[in-house]
Amino acid sequence: MTIRAFALVGLLGLAACGGGVVGRNLPNEPGPDAEACRREALNDPEARRIASTNVAGNLAQEDRVRRELAEALPRIYNACMRRRGAASQGGVERVRSSSGW
Repeated sequence: MTIRAFALVGLLGLAACGGGVVGRNLPNEPGPDAEACRREALNDPEARRIASTNVAGNLAQEDRVRRELAEALPRIYNACMRRRGAASQGGVERVRSSSGW
């Protein structure tokens, strides 16, 4: 497998964690724009780069990668939705806790 394939597998593994932070951070909105933007967020080079830094078995590194993805994926998704003209208007940025969760 290539490095890209490993990064994608790692990213999808982190995103698929049932109770994980990453899986909860991509909106589950219906519609073709939302689906395309979820795909774009998971395939984005920045998200792949973050996921490729994951080291299996190193809990501190895994937590850092989860936190970075939890911040990057919604940002990438929302940027995609805005480009498509499908983003909701208004709102505020989510509160970020000091613990990273």
